[in-house]
Amino acid sequence: MLRKLFILIAMVVVGFSLLASPTLADTHAQSVYGNQAVPKVVFRLDDIQDGYCNEAQQEIIKVFANYSVDDQNSPQGISIGIIGNSFGKDAPHVEAIQEIMTNLGDRGEVVSHSMTHDDFRCKTIRQQVKELNDFKAIIGETYFPDKTVRTFIPPFNEYCENTTIPAMTLAGYDILSGQCTDSCYNEGDPSSNPAYLPAGASTGGWISPYEIQPASDIFAEIQEQIEKNNWSVVMMHPYEFTENAPENTEVNPDAIETLRELIGMCLDNGYEVVTYSQLVDSVR
Repeated sequence: MLRKLFILIAMVVVGFSLLASPTLADTHAQSVYGNQAVPKVVFRLDDIQDGYCNEAQQEIIKVFANYSVDDQNSPQGISIGIIGNSFGKDAPHVEAIQEIMTNLGDRGEVVSHSMTHDDFRCKTIRQQVKELNDFKAIIGETYFPDKTVRTFIPPFNEYCENTTIPAMTLAGYDILSGQCTDSCYNEGDPSSNPAYLPAGASTGGWISPYEIQPASDIFAEIQEQIEKNNWSVVMMHPYEFTENAPENTEVNPDAIETLRELIGMCLDNGYEVVTYSQLVDSVR
């Protein structure tokens, strides 16, 4: 209740300021983006690759790119985790992802979900550095040259603190997003290096069969993480948005509508939907 009252008062103050100052009105959106006090939500879409629920991948990202507020286009932030070795051969799919991400501009972030999707806990520092560097060169520079790759989503949300963190530093990554359920290495700190930003909410739930959850349930998880950290990370997978994951890969329109509803709930509560990079840059 106090948080909502604070947000309401802040909106009124900003509203009067905008009326009094046209210059301030022009820069209002930018000032909110950089405001640490505004709660932020990161939506991450894992397992972007060829030949795997392709239509669902594209439709999920389009929800963010084509989002509207008061009938005005208002793109929202999304970070997509690509599996490097499984991306690039299906030209129509790759081109579709490229186009949507280009249209998103800085609201669309490309994230390494590794090259192989093998467990990083089983790899040496040298192997991890090579895989992280290969992703930047083979995926980032080749398909998304205008995007900066700095975030790593480890396969299975698992990593080794003693090897993965040094490997990330050597490869030039400064944001790590695993998963925080019953236990994790770090509850989360966007100002640290690397920034630890574990997922605390999931559109498909936490246990099999990983089907789309009601928007209210997902939002409750978002609120719980925001109460702790003033930010939340929402994990998504393409098959959660299909008719009968993963056997029937036809897009489930109800699941897509649930995602739109969830974004709306975030915005209505004064949260900003951003990428990992936007969250980290707002506090550093």
